[in-house]
Amino acid sequence: TYGEITVNISKKDLKIIELTSKDRIYNGSTEVEIEGGTFEGLVTGDDVTPTIPQTGEAEYKDVGNWKVGINNIELTGEDVKNYNFIQPEYGEIMVTISKETGQLEIGCDSKKYDRELIEPYVIEKNTTSDVTYKYYKAGTDEEVERPYDIGEYDVVGYAETDGNYTEVESN
Repeated sequence: TYGEITVNISKKDLKIIELTSKDRIYNGSTEVEIEGGTFEGLVTGDDVTPTIPQTGEAEYKDVGNWKVGINNIELTGEDVKNYNFIQPEYGEIMVTISKETGQLEIGCDSKKYDRELIEPYVIEKNTTSDVTYKYYKAGTDEEVERPYDIGEYDVVGYAETDGNYTEVESN
């Protein structure tokens, strides 16, 4: 006598784990770099190759810790048919966006006495906050209230942080 049985071989779950987003400094964008990734559940010797997106989207562009979404990972190879691939869930990948160093460059032109205040101007800055100015007797830390009399003055501009930048003082 002999017996007969039916055997069912079903697909094995396959995931990619240890995907990370490269932490970065604030740049006004939600785009972040994706790094890493290893298979969990792949049988040794199987021909399966992932195509992992190189970038993802943080939920916000501002400074903080944010969830990152990525496009679907694609699999290729002869043995892909043997797996039930599980895409990473939103929130498995996180990114930390840190404050950008504030930058401020100001200018101020020399002039002849006219009883008008010195008028400094912004040449370049990367913050969105307003710039305030302080005036000092040249080479000292003595603040001057009326920077329009004859003399030499040092002008310093200040821009406060707006959340994504560190506080900055002009050079």
